[in-house]
Amino acid sequence: MLSEPLMGEAEDDNYKWLRLFATVTAVALGSSLQFGFATGSLNNLEQIVPEDLAAAGNPIVTWQWALINSMFSVGGLIGSYGVVVPLAYFGRKNTLLLANFFVFLSSALMYLGTVWWVLVLGRVSIGVVAGVAQMVAGSYMTEISPIGVRGSVGVCSQVGIVLGISLASYLTAPSFAVFGTIDRWRFTFLVPCVSSPSSSACSRQPQPCARTPALHPAPCAVRLVPDPSPRPMQVPLLAVPDLCAPLLPGVAGLPHQEPGRGGHVDGRPHTA
Repeated sequence: MLSEPLMGEAEDDNYKWLRLFATVTAVALGSSLQFGFATGSLNNLEQIVPEDLAAAGNPIVTWQWALINSMFSVGGLIGSYGVVVPLAYFGRKNTLLLANFFVFLSSALMYLGTVWWVLVLGRVSIGVVAGVAQMVAGSYMTEISPIGVRGSVGVCSQVGIVLGISLASYLTAPSFAVFGTIDRWRFTFLVPCVSSPSSSACSRQPQPCARTPALHPAPCAVRLVPDPSPRPMQVPLLAVPDLCAPLLPGVAGLPHQEPGRGGHVDGRPHTA
């Protein structure tokens, strides 16, 4: 059921809204949630992680901890620009599936890392996932949705990010003592591995869009326009004298040039 596209379906499809809900949920859990969770996963661990690394014989200083946090943005930049090529060749759904590799890679590095540069690589990896999610998830949700609900469905990508931040803050808060302790903080980074496989349940995108190269307009977008052939823009003519009439009463009613008659005024040749 989830393997069918959501655009162009029959009006009497009884499973259309169920498939839409399941697909949006899968994309939000598998991509947008990763973005938000990675954003807030280290906010409450600024004292715990350095203390644990120091106990393992690898103390870190302030600039190293700052680098661990900031490299998430660098990974996001890499993912945002690097997603263009796989997006053109594999489509949006398969690109989201390929991003799961970086989810598992980041979880492994963050869980097993005992030196600061391994944690940096883990943050770069999850940043790549966040960049891909930012570029693909919202457009994918919008593309598979019926036209009447595209605006509402497109917002679900941002909702997934907010839920991810909230979940990360709850799990790592020392007051809740879930993963916010020195002996359990590494389990925080296994949570993305649980939610990322949900993207495999995504409904496939419309086939015309999946085959469209990135440098050409998508047929699924063009077909919404009755006549896609290029034509000059039709702009209603509003003459300068008419605009100036409220300010300069004397200019109202002056002759002006009509469109398509270069060098003529009111159909007559222009004379100095």
